[in-house]
Amino acid sequence: MSFGQLIIGPPGSGKTTYCTCAAHFFGKMNRPAVIINLDSANDNVDAQYKPFADIRDLVKMEDVMDEHDLGPNGAMVHCLEHLEQNLTWLVDKLKPLAGKAYFLFDMPGQTELYVVHHSLRRVVDGLVKALSMNLCAVHLVDSSQCLDPCKLVSAATTALCGMLNLEAPAVNVLSKMDICDVTEEELDDSPRFHVENMIAQLNSTEVFAAFKRYNTAIGDILADFDYVSFLPLCAMDHTSLAKTIQVIDYKLGYVPGVLGETSDDLLTVASKMSDELYNPQPDKDPIETHMEGLKEVINPWRGMGVMG
Repeated sequence: MSFGQLIIGPPGSGKTTYCTCAAHFFGKMNRPAVIINLDSANDNVDAQYKPFADIRDLVKMEDVMDEHDLGPNGAMVHCLEHLEQNLTWLVDKLKPLAGKAYFLFDMPGQTELYVVHHSLRRVVDGLVKALSMNLCAVHLVDSSQCLDPCKLVSAATTALCGMLNLEAPAVNVLSKMDICDVTEEELDDSPRFHVENMIAQLNSTEVFAAFKRYNTAIGDILADFDYVSFLPLCAMDHTSLAKTIQVIDYKLGYVPGVLGETSDDLLTVASKMSDELYNPQPDKDPIETHMEGLKEVINPWRGMGVMG
């Protein structure tokens, strides 16, 4: 069984930053993790961001735009459809790590790819079948969205559509809490995320008050499903990141230690990392046989900080 996260969300929500920080955190706790870039427009050259597999080795958005005379949105859809048609390319890349590493899939920011389009759904289904992979969708939304009732309702509706379309365990995250005017503690106690309050705030605005019946219908849908909630996150804060990973591990049914990493509580790991004390030395166990076969793959990234 393989485990991983499908990091989705609109442009600028912090997906690549989250992947980089999560990979670094996993490296500190000796959980072998690799980044898989499936964003055909992501040409990030940061030394900390080194994907093990990159869709741009298969297809690039700018090449598709030139060849097919498409805009960026159409080109992005074309690239994902091309990946779907050539899924064996990705499966062959990942197969040596199946059951030996934790996967972080950095997805494009085009919302329709996971809300209404079906190529991503079929890519996920293909990975699940080919690699016995258990994936959790991690939907990132910029935390500034929670300050505007219109954007909050939109984010909640988008999150619900994505959860239903992908049919995978999901965690919705308010990212960039370090630059938000609202603290995590205030968000925990805030009634702003209750559906009734969201719709009431929306109906009280001058622009959207004319659409009360429509707004109420959207609120009824959100309330009937009762799936959407948000978890605050500052990806660069060890404790905040550890709390998010704990929730994701629970959704995946992942038990720390399966991949040979320390089985310490993640909040303990985060605390020791903050104090620069954490240097885990896990006991030898049977999985080390598999870990030995992975070292040749992981070692090139160790010097770059991605794997710890």
